[in-house]
Amino acid sequence: MHSNSCKYFIRINWDVYENHCPLNKFIRQVVDFKNNSQNYSNVSYLKAIVDENNEALKNIGCAVYKGYTRLTAYDEEDRKTFCDYLNLWLDEQKNKHKTVIPNVIIEKWGLIENLWNKLNEIANSNRKCERKGNDKNESEIKKRIDLMVYCVNRNYFKGLCKKAISLKRSVNRYCSLFSKFTDKYYTKFSNENKCIDDTLDPDNYRYNVFEDCDLNNMAVTFPKFNFKTNEFVYDDESRIQSEKCPSTSDLIVGDAGIDVGGADVDVDLPKVDVDLGVADDGPVILDSDPNKIILAAHHASPVQSSIDNGTSKSIYYSGLSLSGVFFTSMVLYKV
Repeated sequence: MHSNSCKYFIRINWDVYENHCPLNKFIRQVVDFKNNSQNYSNVSYLKAIVDENNEALKNIGCAVYKGYTRLTAYDEEDRKTFCDYLNLWLDEQKNKHKTVIPNVIIEKWGLIENLWNKLNEIANSNRKCERKGNDKNESEIKKRIDLMVYCVNRNYFKGLCKKAISLKRSVNRYCSLFSKFTDKYYTKFSNENKCIDDTLDPDNYRYNVFEDCDLNNMAVTFPKFNFKTNEFVYDDESRIQSEKCPSTSDLIVGDAGIDVGGADVDVDLPKVDVDLGVADDGPVILDSDPNKIILAAHHASPVQSSIDNGTSKSIYYSGLSLSGVFFTSMVLYKV
């Protein structure tokens, strides 16, 4: 009984710590649509948005207002992080509501962008959050958000561990939190990224957020902790690096070494269900995303071909010619 109670306490304690990460708290405030709508619908800057009588548009507008006004109260480091997240979140929502849930017509998104511009105009000069939109698809944005959230939260737990070491107090407790956190998300990201596809993502948008937040370097991005020396380990061999995804140009058929072009592929890719436990309104992965179709082709089994069309035609016609000569010779011989 005591053992089960202890395990339950540890699990609850872990959840509390992870939910207490500053970025996680900020995210929950942004996506709290119900409270944000109740608290900010009457704000003058949101009047044009509210007057549209579109629930989705109002929720997003109130979320942007809450997020922007909230982040300006933080120090420079947190403010930059929250600004980056709010930009990515809005891009994700914009992409989702224009394609997957088209309940906000494209023209109305200008109202959200105008709101951001107004908030930027009235913000203190050294506390602004510039709008940095991008043209990435929703699944790419979601992957970048997930990696960024992990890395920011990792640094939070790392800070707790370092502080405990400097104070020489509760080192095992706080550094265990760091170690468990990086282990948990190393497994998660490894399972979700069996290989790194730089052919579809040459700028590493999905895989690299900042220097030590890069899926191209798993050992650094998911460091271990040595409890004997109280040091962070950035080259642990247990962190297996994901390999590069094979490209279509790498597909070789048989011993003849014939390069195979694109084959007809029946694509039915599984949805990626990503949940960092920080937002209730998760994005929807697009089934019709052309990048996924290309990715599926990269991993499709090559189709073996013994001979190309041009050569087969030549042999076919040559065979007909030889058969004709032989038949004519036989007829003349009999005559």
